[in-house]
Amino acid sequence: MQSSHPTQPSRPAGADVLIVGGGVIGLVTAWRAAQRGLRVTVADPAPGGGAAQVAAGMLAAVTELHYGEQTLLGLNLASVERYPEFVAELEAASGR
Repeated sequence: MQSSHPTQPSRPAGADVLIVGGGVIGLVTAWRAAQRGLRVTVADPAPGGGAAQVAAGMLAAVTELHYGEQTLLGLNLASVERYPEFVAELEAASGR
């Protein structure tokens, strides 16, 4: 008798997390997961693309909002406040 359940995708051997996309967001997500002790695999046929290719990878906390998105505005502004600390940490970790 054949199962009616779809085959579950297998994760790469030895990985706890699979990040699909090696752009800025994917790589930061992978870095943070690794910092928390997870074994990470990043899959991307063309790393370094994605959002970094759009608007120079700019994060615009206010200009991308629409009326009624106050919750998103709050998250965006909190991110802007945390960004300098993140940059300092990334510079220290990378030596750049």
